[in-house]
Amino acid sequence: MIGGAVAAALVAGATGLAASTATQGDALGRVFLGPKMLRAEIVLSQGGVAHDWRFDQGRVTAVRPAAVELVEKDGTRVVVPVGPAAQVLLNGQPATLLDMARGMTVLTARDGTAPATIVRARGRRAAPKKGP
Repeated sequence: MIGGAVAAALVAGATGLAASTATQGDALGRVFLGPKMLRAEIVLSQGGVAHDWRFDQGRVTAVRPAAVELVEKDGTRVVVPVGPAAQVLLNGQPATLLDMARGMTVLTARDGTAPATIVRARGRRAAPKKGP
């Protein structure tokens, strides 16, 4: 689960959830993994195995039970599959994908072609669904 921890740390830095100091490394993190980031790919070697982490950031256009659709700032549209055990946070609080709503800002992290294991969203929680 080291990969998940590394990805979580990268996501925390990218979404401004981590404490920051004025070091050069933090400045680079803010430039490359901050709010201007559209998407990123970071390849890490963990235990001799390459892990190709993909990060997507944009506005939610639709939410499904196991995926989130988003549009990145350059207009690129992407459907990100999300795993059932993914850690989903909305405004820093535990949530589900179905708590997310159109227009929210979202950042996802996934290892290669696997579903996202980390989803961070900011915005107004979706209104509860009304019964039949």
